[in-house]
Amino acid sequence: MRIGYVQTEGYPFTDLEWVSYPMIAVNTLEYFPKVLYEYLLSREGQSVSQEAHCRTMKEDCIIVEKMVDYFEKYKDIIPVENRRVLKEIVLSNVTRIYFHFLINWPKLLDDSILIDYDEELNRISPELYETAGLRVERRKFMSFRFIEEWRKKKSRNTIVYYFFDIGVFVGRLIGNL
Repeated sequence: MRIGYVQTEGYPFTDLEWVSYPMIAVNTLEYFPKVLYEYLLSREGQSVSQEAHCRTMKEDCIIVEKMVDYFEKYKDIIPVENRRVLKEIVLSNVTRIYFHFLINWPKLLDDSILIDYDEELNRISPELYETAGLRVERRKFMSFRFIEEWRKKKSRNTIVYYFFDIGVFVGRLIGNL
């Protein structure tokens, strides 16, 4: 099967596309328990550094939105196992965007980008939108549905996030003793 894949040009993180798009044509899936692809975080200015990633977050959102659109386009015509794997690849990237905005770097990113991303996700795929909201962030001290909690007010200014931030702070203090 020819999938007509053309990689998006001029955006960071397009490797996410070539990891997911071939799933519509894969005949056999096999787990290989070796690391084949790994980012090294030591080079200044690379796209996975915190500074660069924050600067290109809008573009990252666009790539993930394209992946969601791709999933919606092919989900009903690919084998069930391929659909399951493709859905998990796409959903993990959908969730990763929220994670960066809400957990990793909330003070470094523009909230309007996340609000637009959230609305676009809901427009493209209500299924993935709903499923993402059920994802749980687990830490030693607590677990909560961080996307669902944010969606209530489109803000981190809730009691749950307040306690989460205190818990992270205390956890770091204890870890540094």
